[in-house]
This record gives sequence, C-alpha cells and structure tokens, in this order.
Amino acid sequence: SYTSQKAGLEGLTRALAIELAPRRIRVNTVTPGLILTHDAYFPRDRNDDDAKLRYEHIKLMGENFQPWPDPGLAEDCAHAIVFLLSDAARFITGTNLFVDGGMSSALRPVSNPQKAKAGVRISALRQEIIDRLKRSQSGASADNAGA
Repeated sequence: SYTSQKAGLEGLTRALAIELAPRRIRVNTVTPGLILTHDAYFPRDRNDDDAKLRYEHIKLMGENFQPWPDPGLAEDCAHAIVFLLSDAARFITGTNLFVDGGMSSALRPVSNPQKAKAGVRISALRQEIIDRLKRSQSGASADNAGA
C-alpha cells in the first residue's frame, strides 16, 4: 500500500545516503503536498468542467488541511530540488524534505469554524471526480470493445 511504499522509499534513501556518503554523493527525497500542477489542474479549454472540479477540490483540501493559506505550485517543489542540488545543501543527505505548506506537521485539519462545512464539500467533490473517472473509463472500455 501507499504507506509501506513511502516507508520503503524513506528507508532506501537513508541506506543509500549512508552507502554513498564516503564518495560525497548525497541522497535525499522531496515529498510534495497538495500541488497545483498546470496540466492537471488548469484547464486548457476554459469549459473543461473536470479540470475546474479538480482545481476546486485541491484548493479546498489545501485551505482545510494545511496551515499555509495558499496551494503549492510545481515551482515550489522545483525550488526545493534546486536547493538540495546546490552547494548550500552540501551537508544534507539521507533526509526527506516536505514541501507541503506544513500539512505534514498538522496532525488534524486546520481549525477554523468558518470552514466547518468544507469537509462535506471536499467529500462531495472527491466523489464526483471518482464518478466521472469511472464513467470515462467505462466509456473508453465500451469504445475499445466496439472497435
């Protein structure tokens, strides 16, 4: 499952860091949080309802489950990677850098009474995304069967 894969990757990172440190090779990982990527969340066609739905979902998740008030961008992850590759990080190895707006530090949803109903909206959006994916996959299966 996801949790065991994540633990395995963290263990591999530490083991490789120990093994490769004598050769001055650093090994680190970057764990992104809720990141708005251009292709996944910004519609090329402004009438793309699926992209708008995904964007609203990730925005609500960020507002309610991470302390930082804005969603992350791909550039945020890129900057972290550039830092880890730079000489400024020459003594950092075997670690995982979270780029998640503090989400990994928040053990529970951000407390804000004004957003109490957001969890229901997030669940509804998630279900709508799942339903649309299932419909599109069943439609693709039907198209392939008829071909």
